[in-house]
Amino acid sequence: MYVASRSGISDAQFDLGGYQIYTTFEKPKVTALATAVKNQLGRLRPKTRSDDRDVRVGAATVATDGRILALYGGPDYIKQGFNDAGISIVPAA
Repeated sequence: MYVASRSGISDAQFDLGGYQIYTTFEKPKVTALATAVKNQLGRLRPKTRSDDRDVRVGAATVATDGRILALYGGPDYIKQGFNDAGISIVPAA
C-alpha cells in the first residue's frame, strides 16, 4: 500500500480509519477540465464521421512543479468502468 510504504503507518493501522488523505487536486480545476473535455467531445460527430467513433479521453492538468491539479478519466463509473487517465498505454500524467 502506498501509505504504508511512505509513512510508517501499517496496513492494519490504516484499516482502523481516522486518517485524512490530502491530494493536490483542486476542485475548480477538476470541474473546469471535465467541462473542457465534455465541450470538445460534444463537437464530435460519430454518426457521420468514422474517425469520431470510439473516442476515449484521459486528461490531466499539471502544475509547473509537477503537482497533478486535475484529472479526467472518463464519463463516470456507470457509463465506463475504467479510468482513461491512468491506463498504462497512455497515462495522462
